[in-house]
Amino acid sequence: MELKFVDPMIATYATLSEVRGLALFVPLDRTQDVMFVGGGEEPYAVFLSGAWVGESFQLKAAENWEGMCISGVTVEVDPDSAYSPEATEKQALSIVRRGEFLGLFSLSKRGGFSQRIAIPINSEEDPSTERRLGFTRWRLVHGEGFNKVVLRNVEALPKAIDR
Repeated sequence: MELKFVDPMIATYATLSEVRGLALFVPLDRTQDVMFVGGGEEPYAVFLSGAWVGESFQLKAAENWEGMCISGVTVEVDPDSAYSPEATEKQALSIVRRGEFLGLFSLSKRGGFSQRIAIPINSEEDPSTERRLGFTRWRLVHGEGFNKVVLRNVEALPKAIDR
């Protein structure tokens, strides 16, 4: 789903490397694709569309991308899309919960190799021994109640991450 009309007061100008907290980032030049910015001590951007969908990189490596940023987004999941990441392969762009940790599976290149990582959404990795619960369908929203706006519907990539 493409981004629809939003209140202009929730959108700000930003360079990608400066975005902090959970956010949706849309480059102004439209040659790059829509990104989700995760939280954590070392924030990552994850491509939600285009040729690099499912790939992520640290914001400190971001080039001079200028764009529209909508900060303060939250994630909602479709309960019908629940799966066990321990029983099946982890899917890029799926949401994962373990204990109090909530993250987003993506691929990140390190040292020339791609590896599966979970981008923090609410905190750093929880050391819990609880089994993980994944969701393959989710959406980014801004606001609550009558002011809630669905910014993007996301579906995990069909091919699993096998790194």
